[in-house]
Amino acid sequence: EFLYSFGKGPGVTTVGYFLPYVLINDYGREIEIPPSSYVATSFMRKFNQSLSSITPWTVVAGVNNGRINGIDGIEQVFSPTDLEYLNQAQMNPLTFKRNRGYIIETDNTAQVLVKSSLSEIHVREALIELERELSTMLLDFQWKANTPEVRSSIKLAADVICEKYVAQSALYSFFNKIDEENNPIDLVDAGIGVLDTYVEPIKAMGIIVNNITILRTGAIQAGGFIIS
Repeated sequence: EFLYSFGKGPGVTTVGYFLPYVLINDYGREIEIPPSSYVATSFMRKFNQSLSSITPWTVVAGVNNGRINGIDGIEQVFSPTDLEYLNQAQMNPLTFKRNRGYIIETDNTAQVLVKSSLSEIHVREALIELERELSTMLLDFQWKANTPEVRSSIKLAADVICEKYVAQSALYSFFNKIDEENNPIDLVDAGIGVLDTYVEPIKAMGIIVNNITILRTGAIQAGGFIIS
């Protein structure tokens, strides 16, 4: 009876849509409410833990880091087919896993027109943190001379920051560029310096395929995979 669509505009990579409503006990009365506050609490757990393995870009999905606590149920338990379609639509369904509880199933931003690294929430989170650190570093160089020596110092500082993100599984690789090529004379004369940072964000395994092949007795020991 009605159509539903995501918000549009430059902010689509910074938001995620979560569903369905959750059920809570309101002093003996079961009510349905939007899941936003419980999802936000799950995301905030990353900042309230002291584990070195948990970072601001740890994926908040799945049975380990995507748990939804404090609810009695969800408005609808989606089937595996439902979850597949909702994921393709870039939605983030909550679901129930037997013996694990209620969890966030996926890690999608609202970027639906094109599929890229920014279609995943944890990539956007990593870039937010990286942008903050690079910006803070660059403040120390504001109003310094735009010379090869200063530009080399900026590149070194940027490389050190990016190396940390590689070590903490946010980036596969990176490249920082600040030289005469991207700082031509007209920009130098205008009092502008440019640091270009290229990154390859690390992706997560949202779908894991397990192939099981049956072999005849003795095939593995013999070193030949002969299917029986």
